[in-house]
Amino acid sequence: MITTKEIYDIINEISPFSLALDYDNSGILYDAKVGGNLVLFSLDITNAVIKEAVSLNCKHIVSHHPVMFGGVKAISYNTPIANAIKNDISLVVAHTNYDRARPGSSDILFDLLELDNRTEIYDGLARFGIYKTPLTVAEFTGKLKSLFPDQMITLVEGHRDISKVAVAAGACGEIFEVLDDDVDAVVTGEAKYHISLEAQDRGCLLAVVGHYSSEIVGFTAFMDKVKARIGHKADCRMVTSSADPYKYV
Repeated sequence: MITTKEIYDIINEISPFSLALDYDNSGILYDAKVGGNLVLFSLDITNAVIKEAVSLNCKHIVSHHPVMFGGVKAISYNTPIANAIKNDISLVVAHTNYDRARPGSSDILFDLLELDNRTEIYDGLARFGIYKTPLTVAEFTGKLKSLFPDQMITLVEGHRDISKVAVAAGACGEIFEVLDDDVDAVVTGEAKYHISLEAQDRGCLLAVVGHYSSEIVGFTAFMDKVKARIGHKADCRMVTSSADPYKYV
């Protein structure tokens, strides 16, 4: 049996909540004050995830994305947060505190891409590295396709071999503000249109692999770390009812 506070404390050891950015809403969103034997992990908290938790008599959900964000002023009856409260399900969020931890979300992508010389950039949300032996564009895109075989990758083609690479799991925001003009590639989950234009102007390859796809591998690694700390106090598992909301046709 484990409590919400115990889950919070374990996550705080792995990815200190003090690392969360000011705009974020990481931490305990709701504590039902009920112990439980199962902790479900999900990138997002949706009504389908709450329904799955109810079916499993699960009293704790740990998510990456906050279900309450941006100054929520009212809670409707059939929203995920309302349904969590009605079913005594506690919600704990590890968002930018995990992104900024070492290792964090972008570190997992960095390692998968087999980059060297890791450097934290963009308030610790992204990583920058190099290939000591540059890859051709075809070699680099082939590596991406092998890492995300089921994902449609959106690509702004670069004009040079790939050596200097920035990696930003999730959304990359205004990442070019912290990158030199000679960066060869940016790999991210989500990018606004003007970012693609800036990449094009710089001759920089921009690979957008999908927000969900870019974070789920890292969040699974995060769950494994929490699970190891929880031990026999409770079972930990990834939900089956959460997936990339986009379909590619």
